Amino acid sequence: KMGFQIALKNSMSSLIEDDFPSFNIHLFQARNSFLENLNTSVGSSTPLIELNGHSIRACILNEMEDLSNVLSGSKPASEWMKKWCSDRNILTNALNINAPFDDIEMAMATREIFVKMIYRKHGENRNDDIGQNVRKHMWRICSLSRYHKRAFVARSALERLREFDKANSVVFENRDLQVIESTQFSLEEARIAHCSGSTTVAIRSCKEIIKSLDRVGIDDVSEELQGLRVEVQLQCAEWSILYPTETSTAILKHFLEPAAQLAKTLHNKRSDGLPQKWSSLLSTANFALADFVFKLYDTIEKRLETKEWKMLQKAASGRKDEYNQLIEQNSSSKKSPKKGSKEYDFLLNVQKEARRLAVEVDNDTREIDGVLVSLKKYRKLAIESYGTALQTFAGESNHSRDVYRLISMWFRNCDSMDDINIDNTLQKIPSYHFVPLIYQIFSRISGNDKHAFEPNQFQTILQKLISRVCEEHPYHGIVQMIALSNGNTVDNLTYSENVGASKSEESKKLLMRVKKRSNFLSELVDSYSLLTDSIIDLALAPTKQLVERRMLKKIPFSKVQNSSKSLVNIMRRCNYKPCILTKLPHIQPGRDYGNGKDNPPGSELIDKFVAHFSITDSGVHRPKIVVCVSSKGNEFTQLVKGNDDIRQDAVLQQVFSTVNMLLSSRKRINDRHLKLVTYSCVPLSPIAGILQWVDNTAPMRDFLVKAHPRYYPNDWSLTCCSLHYKDGPKETKRQTYDEVCRHLSPAFRFFFLEQFGHSRQLWHEARMAYIRSCAVNSMVGHILGIGDRHTSNILLSERTGEIVHIDFGIVFEQGKTLPVKETVPFRLTRDTVDGMGPTGVEGSFIAAAKETMDVLRTNSSTLLTVLSAVISDPMYNWCLNPVKARQRQQEDNTSMEDGGQEHDDSRGTDIVSPISNLGQNDAATRTIAKINQKLSGYEEGTSDKNSVEGQVRLLINAARDADNLCQLYVGWAPFY
Repeated sequence: KMGFQIALKNSMSSLIEDDFPSFNIHLFQARNSFLENLNTSVGSSTPLIELNGHSIRACILNEMEDLSNVLSGSKPASEWMKKWCSDRNILTNALNINAPFDDIEMAMATREIFVKMIYRKHGENRNDDIGQNVRKHMWRICSLSRYHKRAFVARSALERLREFDKANSVVFENRDLQVIESTQFSLEEARIAHCSGSTTVAIRSCKEIIKSLDRVGIDDVSEELQGLRVEVQLQCAEWSILYPTETSTAILKHFLEPAAQLAKTLHNKRSDGLPQKWSSLLSTANFALADFVFKLYDTIEKRLETKEWKMLQKAASGRKDEYNQLIEQNSSSKKSPKKGSKEYDFLLNVQKEARRLAVEVDNDTREIDGVLVSLKKYRKLAIESYGTALQTFAGESNHSRDVYRLISMWFRNCDSMDDINIDNTLQKIPSYHFVPLIYQIFSRISGNDKHAFEPNQFQTILQKLISRVCEEHPYHGIVQMIALSNGNTVDNLTYSENVGASKSEESKKLLMRVKKRSNFLSELVDSYSLLTDSIIDLALAPTKQLVERRMLKKIPFSKVQNSSKSLVNIMRRCNYKPCILTKLPHIQPGRDYGNGKDNPPGSELIDKFVAHFSITDSGVHRPKIVVCVSSKGNEFTQLVKGNDDIRQDAVLQQVFSTVNMLLSSRKRINDRHLKLVTYSCVPLSPIAGILQWVDNTAPMRDFLVKAHPRYYPNDWSLTCCSLHYKDGPKETKRQTYDEVCRHLSPAFRFFFLEQFGHSRQLWHEARMAYIRSCAVNSMVGHILGIGDRHTSNILLSERTGEIVHIDFGIVFEQGKTLPVKETVPFRLTRDTVDGMGPTGVEGSFIAAAKETMDVLRTNSSTLLTVLSAVISDPMYNWCLNPVKARQRQQEDNTSMEDGGQEHDDSRGTDIVSPISNLGQNDAATRTIAKINQKLSGYEEGTSDKNSVEGQVRLLINAARDADNLCQLYVGWAPFY
């Protein structure tokens, strides 16, 4: 049998020789070989990466058949070219395919042969359509190879492009075209040098290109050449920042600022009929400038908070006071003493010391003023550059990080921005950029009472922005506004004192202004109000009588709600249907959400709710499980929670999304599929909300409770282990823990055998997914100080093997303030490790953990910026109520002693103690400082900075240390 590669080669040879009968035979053989390979490898357990490779091979075969029709004259070459250049063509978009580079390289090489064959028969010169497609494809091979870190492949493609140009040389119409081509080749050579590790050579090459363009004269050349100059300057700046060869001032002066200014000039001209091209260039240049300047601003701001800076200011102030005293002493002398007298010598020394101090005071003043002036300058430049970049950006990339930075600078300096027209900057930025920050932006709403955090001008600008977001993205903004307006419905003085009643009142006023904008918005606000009121009513409905009567499933709404507020009836009163609360629409830059008649993109409108609900099996305040039916007939299971503030869960999910963005930005990690599983949390009031039901999952505890007696019937039961562990004296905690472990064998490995044992490949993939998700959750959980990780707060995906963490009531090191404080950084118990196979934490787990920690530490600035916006939120809960903390642990203990029944993550009315704004700021500062220490490699108990590997191993050892595990409370189940 002939293999695919050989048959493909023979097919190409036949085409080159115009032997079409032989070509058909070899193509048939290639198809048969392809189908055999497909039949052998493709099945229910085939990973997506293999399917992509098969897709590429199928596309090659189809293109080859089309090519034969072109070469034989059956079809025109233009038709094949049009199909080839289509955005939907798999080979054209191979860069975006998650396939091995060998498959992609084969596709690109095959395409190169195809297009050159067409050029040989139908092309006239390299500037015609076919010739230009040949050149574009060769440039694409260079770019694609560099992306995959294959410098030698890129260099080879560049040489073939040179040979093609040389063999098909043309006379250039003007000098600019020749300079453009020469510059493109030089820039690509520099990029290949950087890809191969010769960054110094790459930077030097870029500088030479800039010098050569300077000699040409930038004002007298074409716009395309000017745009190429911007590209070279930005590339040189990027490498100079990564591998510092220039000072920050030089990078700004010689590369970034000139590039941004030239890009602005080109954007304003737009004389070549390509406005999108110059908008993209302007956006790219300003993003680069803004990112660099923001880091300088951030560095200075951090410097101002250091002990060294405060000591410098104190010393400068002391020298200035000393200087003023000397001047006063010198001027107090009423008459000049005689020369040679003691008074004369004394005054002479005073004047001499005053002159010396005057120099030092002047130096101190210039240094301090210079730093403060630079801070102000960088802040202004960063805000303006981010504003311009976001205003002109028209791509699909996620720029949430940049919006976080812009908003963070605005919030931190809202009372000292007289030099910046922030209102004008914000108004020019399309509103869709602000949607991911709705929680942080909306929470700043305040009235003019004593609880107002910021000046009135800030509130005016803020509320104008919020109104715009709600009007242009109603499905995202209205629910959050309603949730804020429900703040004063809570009969709780603590909440009112902590948040301020004015927030709710201002939110209601804003909603009224939004309603006046259009009939659609007015009706939609009313519909959402009816829906949220009904859900809150259901959330707060008591369940004690239902539990006593053992009514847990298929409960009619009439049992807990009257007809006017019943969730099953409420949708009939909505003229414009809300969308699924736990499945928000995709953010639409064009603001097209269907006007309430059609399903918004990425979501579905609510049609009705199933006529009954269920309640969870345990918990003080039992959540209700409802099923929402969409206009398409799809069902969405949701969890309605009452007497519980789920805002903390919501903001943690927001942080997790940012972490996923950072993880996916690194190709090596993206190939490993390292990520956190997120789910939707929608707070509807301070004590009620609705959460997405994570399908195909079950708590880890549910499996362990059944698996241990099934596989080890002679081991101690969970109840026995819990009672023995709990009743053990404090002095012998370690001995008690060891004894429990001797009578309880790890059994979690059997989860993968039971769920995925029917396929070796599925079993392997599920276990790898489990290991990697454990590693990511462990590292991220430690950085964020997430606690209370008992087995009911960890769900297992029965479809993929991944773990899903839920219930984030204990975060940012609050676990160390519990009555029985938590002593481990994350959950890595015997059962947790048992699921990782014979290698345990060594191998895949530690590799994924190191990759995750490396990304978090490398992107610490981005992560801290996002966390600063989240943690500085005025509505954020800072003080964990001691009574509530004790209640949480007692509930967990009770659940363990009852034999491990399903644990509910309800926390009761988790309202925090009132704290002043000053105390809140101190708490936010301490939290950020603690996170920054971890991201810098410093851990408790160590004085030295740890490497990434050292930090990961230190944490793993701490998490598995029996002396730490034995100190945990029984509900945490450290022996599992």
